[in-house]
Amino acid sequence: MFYDLNVPWPSTSANASSSSSSSSSAAAGKKKPKPAAGAPQQATPSDPKGKATSNGGSTTDPLSSLGDAGAVATLTELTHDLASLGYSTIAYNLNVHTRFDPAVHANPFSPTPEGKPTVAFPALDPRTSAPPSSSSSSSSSSSSSSSSAARAATTATAIPGQSLTQLSRLTLTLTEASLQPPGHGMLTSHATALMSYDLLSVQPTSEATFQHACLTLSELRPFAIDIISLDLASTPRLPWLLRRTTINAALENGVMFEVCYSSALSSSTPGSGAAGGGGGGGDASAHLKSRRNLIANTRDLLRITNGRGVIFSSGAMSALALRGPYDVVNLANVFGMSPQAARDAVSENPRQLIVRARTRKSYRGVVGPPVVLAAASQTEAPLSAPAATSAASATRKRKQVDGDGDGNGDETPRGEAQPAAPSQQPPKDKGKAKEPKPAGGSSGGGKKRRLQA
Repeated sequence: MFYDLNVPWPSTSANASSSSSSSSSAAAGKKKPKPAAGAPQQATPSDPKGKATSNGGSTTDPLSSLGDAGAVATLTELTHDLASLGYSTIAYNLNVHTRFDPAVHANPFSPTPEGKPTVAFPALDPRTSAPPSSSSSSSSSSSSSSSSAARAATTATAIPGQSLTQLSRLTLTLTEASLQPPGHGMLTSHATALMSYDLLSVQPTSEATFQHACLTLSELRPFAIDIISLDLASTPRLPWLLRRTTINAALENGVMFEVCYSSALSSSTPGSGAAGGGGGGGDASAHLKSRRNLIANTRDLLRITNGRGVIFSSGAMSALALRGPYDVVNLANVFGMSPQAARDAVSENPRQLIVRARTRKSYRGVVGPPVVLAAASQTEAPLSAPAATSAASATRKRKQVDGDGDGNGDETPRGEAQPAAPSQQPPKDKGKAKEPKPAGGSSGGGKKRRLQA
């Protein structure tokens, strides 16, 4: 199973909604007396957006929030190409460059009140491709007939036999201003909105924000981050020094570091980073610089992490910047990773990351439901224990008896064990019998004295 956890979600509507919300909030205080006369004129354009954001961003069709046919077509092409290349799980990445606010940055993939996931292409996702989804879509087609028709047209070209699990991801850009009292938005009060995303990630832009992400935001909590994405293609070297102690602290908490390879394959301008490259039309020299920067900075990251805790994602804005899983493995070998570590960067590491992300939504990190054992298996275990202990004790006694008799049987050892002691005593008696010899030596000395006399 291969994973691509960075498929950029088109930011046209996100930027429009944030700018419109800021302008509307600024204009709300100035134009309060005017809406009284023209109330119905302002209610019609804000009703569809209000319905999408009043429920915390939960909409029946995430593609309807884009509002751009070109963006829908590009996203459809990316999704189908990833499914045909052999990926099993992808994550749509929503980039937020300002302070996170649930009222402004609504999640189009928030689950339904029944707990079912909301995906952009239900025909490809194995969780929503069941037959009941067709009946539910037919019942809800009255409210959004135009959007469902557009989605049916896009999903009609789904490849048969292909399944693609679609997750949601939020990437927050950390700047020096985000460390000031207003904060970056990842607070306990926003935990419910943050938990609606399957994955949470940040993109630090300075040494202070990088340390804050590795030491503070990586701790396991409802709004803990899962991925730290670095902009490795914008500059020849990162603006700060990668310290081994800081990175090890993040790795111990289960956080992964992301490398987006699209800037090395497509003619993208520097600065794409987590937002992805591959748009097109960039200068050739800028493309070569971004490729060199990505290779050099990735080698530096792999040297400090020893290839552990690193994932490779596409981050591509066009289908031309996508590569198959085995092509990504070969590209990781060029960056300096071993074949096994390169394969884990697109298979095993993302799987562990998704499992860790699930623990944020459970009590004390419980991943699976408890399993109740059958009563028969519990009663049979105590009955068989005494029989096993008695058999073990019998074998021990036999081994002791055989060891004492040197393997001659059960009766002979007892009879032979008694004469074995005196058989070893005669050498001691012989030694003692030689003791009176010095007396003979004294007699020999007496003869010498007589001869001298």
